[in-house]
Amino acid sequence: MLSKSKRNKTLKREVSPKDLRELQKNAPDHWTWKRAEIIRLASEGYNNLEIQEITGVNEKNIRDWINRFNSEGFQGLLRRKTTKHTGKLTAEEIEYLKEILRNPPSLFGYHVFAWTVKLVWHLIQDIFGIKYHQRYIYSLLRRIGFKIAKPYPIHIKQNEKEVEKFYSQVLPALQKKAKI
Repeated sequence: MLSKSKRNKTLKREVSPKDLRELQKNAPDHWTWKRAEIIRLASEGYNNLEIQEITGVNEKNIRDWINRFNSEGFQGLLRRKTTKHTGKLTAEEIEYLKEILRNPPSLFGYHVFAWTVKLVWHLIQDIFGIKYHQRYIYSLLRRIGFKIAKPYPIHIKQNEKEVEKFYSQVLPALQKKAKI
């Protein structure tokens, strides 16, 4: 056993080399073996940068695996089975999403005036358990028949009579001129 000063400072859990060898010997895949190797090197006193050089694993990932080992033990090094959604909305889910989006967000507990892409992104995660990239929501909304509109601010000093004059006289004249 190494003295406290020679141990990897991020490894908090005590681990025996025999247990690590046993895990590596019976590892279900090469990723689990590599994670056990990270813990073995950390227990032998190597710092995270040295482990990175030896294993080729990113230093941030090394930190993550050591932290997961610290909190969960050997179970934290094993691959986890996901019970998540397949990653795509089904036809029924898309129809339900359309129904939701036809109503104001306040009916669904959101305290905003209108739907935003970010809000739809959160809604899909909360209701359907699917985590799309936020940029994908733009194309998803277009695909299911919704348009994305940006709100234009109204200036506080805007003259209502001037706006009315623009819509009743200037705009029709411009439209008529554009058709000629």
